[in-house]
Amino acid sequence: MSAQKPVDVEALRMHSEAPWELVEVRNTDAVYGDGGPDDRRGFDAFRVVDAAGRVLFDSLNSTASVIDEHYDDEYGSVDAWDEIARRNLSLAAVAPLLLAEIIERRARDAAVERLIAADVAYDLADAAYDEACRKEAEDDSFSALDARHALDAARELRGAALAAVRGAAPR
Repeated sequence: MSAQKPVDVEALRMHSEAPWELVEVRNTDAVYGDGGPDDRRGFDAFRVVDAAGRVLFDSLNSTASVIDEHYDDEYGSVDAWDEIARRNLSLAAVAPLLLAEIIERRARDAAVERLIAADVAYDLADAAYDEACRKEAEDDSFSALDARHALDAARELRGAALAAVRGAAPR
């Protein structure tokens, strides 16, 4: 088995228009059973359609079918469906939602990482400013002005990073 290439999550944004929906489709030609006299014809298969109603994929030709049945004693009828297809395509139908969550989470994580880096830079600039102020108090020829400008820039960077985290927070 060959190694899988990493998935480019950003490229996946180019999927068919969401939301996707799981839809039942009657497969009247399909036969299921053990090949004997109890074989039955017809069961519900499934398909996933995009927001425009276009079929993206279906289970009509699936070889992984497991047909479940429900007997209605009152009406003497049998409902049959491909349970594996229902489960698999239910998962596939929520793929755009899961992708959106992954992308949103990555954006939040990146914003938090930028905030942490900005906090470290601010702490370093604050410490340097405190040291410059101490040195300025001891030596009249020394100015803490450059350190003050660096501290102000670090404060702005931290504020922007905090705003980005707040903007990336789930609503």
